[in-house]
Amino acid sequence: MHKINRLKRIVKKLRDPNNGCSWDIVQTYESIAPYTIEESYEVYDAINKKDMLSLKEELGDLLFHIVLYAEMASEDNIFSLDDIIDNVSNKMLRRHPHVFVKNNEKFNENSQSNTIMWENIKAKERKNNININSEIYSELDGVAKSFPALLRAFKVQQRASRVGFDWSDEKGAIDKLKEEIAELEFEIKKNPTDDTKIREEMGDVLFSVSNLSRKLDLEPESILREGINKFEKRFRYMEMRLREENRRIDKLNLEEFDVLWKEAKIFEND
Repeated sequence: MHKINRLKRIVKKLRDPNNGCSWDIVQTYESIAPYTIEESYEVYDAINKKDMLSLKEELGDLLFHIVLYAEMASEDNIFSLDDIIDNVSNKMLRRHPHVFVKNNEKFNENSQSNTIMWENIKAKERKNNININSEIYSELDGVAKSFPALLRAFKVQQRASRVGFDWSDEKGAIDKLKEEIAELEFEIKKNPTDDTKIREEMGDVLFSVSNLSRKLDLEPESILREGINKFEKRFRYMEMRLREENRRIDKLNLEEFDVLWKEAKIFEND
């Protein structure tokens, strides 16, 4: 723990109002939050690239943020880094009774069964928290509103599915997606200038796409990233080919784009 204590001392020094860093001193939870999201994505990016050296660095940056939040909370007499560690340790013990509770009958080597048990324990914790705060409980409590929209849709749909509000198989989700696309097409034809209705129907289409991904056990945020990466590779290939021929991409017509795009797909699969 002496290494984490060293980092705590560094952060404390940076926040020192008399001798610290002028930038770090004025930071707040709100001002740091966007950078934390950025660091999380950089961790994700390093993992996708299988770049372990970058992953080590990015995890360090993320750890710095955690210690910084803890220092700010400690200054406000709210909680400390030790409180954070105790809280997550206790949570892991509660959520893994099959590991930490002797002779627990709920033990199951099947990962799917353990995932269900994990979610049930989380739901119980959410209910307890609501009772403490005297609020009205919802199965959707705890899904962060700041999540990327596609991820939030996926999480909300997971919660609804837990209580039976779900299609029995992927066919129901596919039929719903087709229905939503048809409604979008109808609104585009009927009211091409009515942004409100078109936005509403487009939202329903995207929500249905997320739901279909869930039914297929595919995490939509990840597969959309994969789709973006595929598009980017093909587009960059077209740019490379045009540079070789000393041609400008903005001077191509749709037919020429189509020929190059098909070529990029063939190159990608070779």
